[in-house]
Amino acid sequence: MPRDTTPMSVPSAGTVDNPADDRSSHHPFGPSRWPALMECPCWQGKPGGDAAERGTELHAIFEAVLKGNKHEPRDTFEENVIRAAESILAMAGTPQRWWIEERVQVYTPGGAKTEIYGRVDVAWQETGGDLHVVDLKMVENPDRAYRPQLLPYAFGLIGEGPVPATIHLHMAYADSGWVTHEALPIAQAWREYVEVYGRIDAIMHSPEPLSPVQSGWCNLCASFAECQAPRVVAQNVAGTLADAPEHWPEFSPARKAQLCVLADAVIKWGEAIKEHASADAKAGIAIQDESNGIYYTTQERKGRLVIPDVQQAWEILKPYLSADKYRGCLSVNQTELKSALKLAGLNPAEVNATIERCGNRLPPTLVFVRRSA
Repeated sequence: MPRDTTPMSVPSAGTVDNPADDRSSHHPFGPSRWPALMECPCWQGKPGGDAAERGTELHAIFEAVLKGNKHEPRDTFEENVIRAAESILAMAGTPQRWWIEERVQVYTPGGAKTEIYGRVDVAWQETGGDLHVVDLKMVENPDRAYRPQLLPYAFGLIGEGPVPATIHLHMAYADSGWVTHEALPIAQAWREYVEVYGRIDAIMHSPEPLSPVQSGWCNLCASFAECQAPRVVAQNVAGTLADAPEHWPEFSPARKAQLCVLADAVIKWGEAIKEHASADAKAGIAIQDESNGIYYTTQERKGRLVIPDVQQAWEILKPYLSADKYRGCLSVNQTELKSALKLAGLNPAEVNATIERCGNRLPPTLVFVRRSA
């Protein structure tokens, strides 16, 4: 495969195809799957389910608002999607060119057209030449990096004219309404694309079977039930049971780091197991071990009560509770509160400052970050 790293060798005009095909079709190695494949070469997307159908609905609303149509939101997610689309329209202004839900062909770093294609949610090119690419996701997940998806879209969309000095990558999230932004100089973007394409190409044409890797994408993988990666994690856990938490002060820094990585993998593995088990239970598939009296099913959560009018509720409850006891029963979902404040017209800085004035945040969560030496 060509390894030309000169930005000027990016594909020329005519890279966007618009055949009258099924817009729900996906190439097995399309760019939307590249982020997961970069972490696990064996990853396979799961067939569509309720979440996929909901995602399709939200994408349709996103597209409609971007094209100037109105939509009456039915819930917070739809409000957030509308908010994100409006933010993008304000950010783009009057661009030289728009792409909305366009099919994009992937090119090799040498400029050859491949059979791989994807569909970009929205992109635009500024009059000055800079290119912006956006993808909408249901929820923000810090364990997932999306540059490997956005870069092939960007280099498939760049037209003849001057190569842009900067490529702008944006992620829009339906759970919050946030639209992120990072700007990559064209040379850096090109180097990253060459590396990403090389790894995906190696996966596609590997002559040997590839080994799965535990990652943040396991719960979305169709082959999770048969995957060997969780078994390797289980073996590693069995081999570290002697490292009981109470001996933590005795461990070396390297051993602590290894145990943190393992703990993170076990948590992700457990979440993936629960997601599959929940899907089975909803479908009426039994999850039980009669010989040991183990039986799992789903049941309605009754621990959280949504009180639409906290003042009215206080009038009902104050004969039985003190004010302090009542306040102790109340909590606020920060994601929903942020979305409501954004809809009220506050910018991100004002949102954060307002929330800080309202009350205490939960303590910081420990996050494991992998980085090269």
